[in-house]
Amino acid sequence: EHILKKYPSFKILFQQTSIYDIISIIQLISYGLSVFDEKFFALSELLEKYLAQFKSESLILFDKNGIILSEYYKDIIEPEIYIELVESIKEHLFLLKRMQEESYETDYALSSIGDELISYLHRIELENESLFVSVVIKKMLKEPLLEKFSDFISELIEILKPILTRS
Repeated sequence: EHILKKYPSFKILFQQTSIYDIISIIQLISYGLSVFDEKFFALSELLEKYLAQFKSESLILFDKNGIILSEYYKDIIEPEIYIELVESIKEHLFLLKRMQEESYETDYALSSIGDELISYLHRIELENESLFVSVVIKKMLKEPLLEKFSDFISELIEILKPILTRS
């Protein structure tokens, strides 16, 4: 509070996290970006909108280095799904590195996680940058996801263009 009174234009954010809870750290960084930058806020809103439309567990945007630019998670994640979700994030980080290093022919990877979930990793090339969208969803919702995914990517690209072309 003392810092905020002395420097009212200084933006500061406090959030409880733990080094043992990787998602809480990821959420802190992503939330900070969305709160302090209008374009990132629009990105966060888009992920929230499509998370609901896809009925997915998570929707995450990574850069080529695996840094999460924005993410959105289902409000309540069942404990057994949470464990699989963390594993899928690790798998997607590994996969995006392989896609970069080995010059993958395809721009996506689809894989099963446990009995209930699938993970979908999709590469976007934009402004000489590789970005990756990660979706974790229940298997029974795969077809509706794939039907709506191109609309999501189109809207995502419209938001990302001004972010990536900043001076």
